[in-house]
Amino acid sequence: MNPSQEILVEKLNSLETLVDFSEHDIESDLRKLRDAHTEEDPCKEWIWEILAFSFYENYTDKKTGWGTYFGPMMIWQSDDGRTVENPSIQLVNDEVINYWNHRCQSTNNPIMQARYAGLVWDLSVKTTDKKPHYSMAVIYCEALLRIAQDKIHKYDVDIVQKLKRALSVAISINNKELIKRTQENILEYENFVAEDSKPGLWGFSFDLLIGSKKISLSEKEEREIIEALEARLHRLKDGEPWLCEKAAERLARYYRSKGLKEECSRVIKTLGLSFERAASNADPLTASSWLEHMHQIYTQFNHLDDAERITKIIRELGPKVRDSMKTISHEAEISHSEFEAYVEQMLDGQLDQALARIAIHYIPRRGEIENQLHELSKKSPISFLFTNQITDNRGRVVATVGPLEEDLDGNVVTQMSQNMSLSIIFLDAVLQQVMKKFNLDPDKLVNYLFQSPVFIFHQKEIFLKGIQKYLEQNFIIAIHLLIPQIEATVRNLVEMTGGAVLKPGRGGGFHLRTLDEILRSEQVMKSLGEDVALYFRVILTDQRGWNIRNDVCHGILLQNQFSKGVADRLIHILLLLAQLQSKEA
Repeated sequence: MNPSQEILVEKLNSLETLVDFSEHDIESDLRKLRDAHTEEDPCKEWIWEILAFSFYENYTDKKTGWGTYFGPMMIWQSDDGRTVENPSIQLVNDEVINYWNHRCQSTNNPIMQARYAGLVWDLSVKTTDKKPHYSMAVIYCEALLRIAQDKIHKYDVDIVQKLKRALSVAISINNKELIKRTQENILEYENFVAEDSKPGLWGFSFDLLIGSKKISLSEKEEREIIEALEARLHRLKDGEPWLCEKAAERLARYYRSKGLKEECSRVIKTLGLSFERAASNADPLTASSWLEHMHQIYTQFNHLDDAERITKIIRELGPKVRDSMKTISHEAEISHSEFEAYVEQMLDGQLDQALARIAIHYIPRRGEIENQLHELSKKSPISFLFTNQITDNRGRVVATVGPLEEDLDGNVVTQMSQNMSLSIIFLDAVLQQVMKKFNLDPDKLVNYLFQSPVFIFHQKEIFLKGIQKYLEQNFIIAIHLLIPQIEATVRNLVEMTGGAVLKPGRGGGFHLRTLDEILRSEQVMKSLGEDVALYFRVILTDQRGWNIRNDVCHGILLQNQFSKGVADRLIHILLLLAQLQSKEA
């Protein structure tokens, strides 16, 4: 055996007295017992030990976890598309559980004992359909508390998590004596480990003990927790505002729950001054982001006057934010012959065939964009881990897009917007050449559109004028004329397919549903398809995308933004709507 059971036991005995180490260190030491160059099988106990110390504690991903506290350390997709997890819960069975049960009884090292007992308590039902004995939870909690008392774990933040776990298990078995002891250990450990600059090492006493119906804090203990946070708020208010917020947010919640409005207001104002002071010394983009965050807090705690005041500051910062942004460019080359061949292929056949091909070809496909995002996230993972802000012409934040794992929809919208900006050159060239090849004028193009029943006949003159201005390259007029007609056409589509275009108004009567609401309707989804409906929203109504309809109607779009690229996309939308025909046709 490589390693043999004798060598394994010798190593385990040597680990009994170790301090200042982690579960990962144990796993690494155990792996070194095996000669990597031998094909000889290891003893089964070595495999079970490696398995025990490979699991990830406090596994929170419900999508890939097993509904247990412990979970896999890694998950990935194999080349054949299978999901692979390491370690796998499939490796745990009766024999393994029994071995861990024996080990937790025989070891005196609290880190090792907590891991064995924790696995037995957590995984038994899932892997063997057998409920573990009550005593296993007690052993587990006792070991976790010893880790904190003896301070033998390598990482302070891990000890905090172990105290949280001990409290959870003690409460789950309703062991009042264990709950009380865990409570005392939490208070003692925070007093020992807390550092202002390390927010993960303070405030956990408040999080775990204040407001819990299962916890019996004395007035003195509760007062000491709050006084510690007040002292920390005072020390941090003139420094890093994000650290200050960690104390202020807890205090504000506490005072609000107690009905102490003046105290809550004092804390929020202290936090606000901290953010505003820091923002005054930051670059415009950072300052705007910080003040936007503080605006949300003011609003949340009903400080509406302060929220309004800070809104004015954000508005004044807008132009500076815009000026501070840097252009990021990328170049790609395509030969003239390749480009001509591409255009010629797009325009092959008769007019109806060419226009239909253009309409279908330039539809962004959500599935392809999702694949693109996942590929990009592999190459540049860091850029997809943070929330991004989208600003308007004045630097005002109009939307946010979260990390890829949390906000796939938002990332799809922004990536689609970028892709459309890059593909403008191709769409524009094809539209120019189709006009030239088929000698298209406003009458010919509008007649093509009106072959579809979704276009409203008595609006035809407006379409003619809009197309005429497009062909004359007067894009300001063309865009202003075509956007309302696109909205009316989509609304007509919903009515023709039995959908509702009205909603009750606040003052009585009915109002038209917004274009964004209509584009999310079942009728539009079924008639145009989800990809096209999303495409329309990104161009017309989504603040994370181009949002052309809203920016034009609200007078936000600047003169230089009434571009040919925008007008080309509106023509493309019209071509897509023209593909709709009645069932009889």
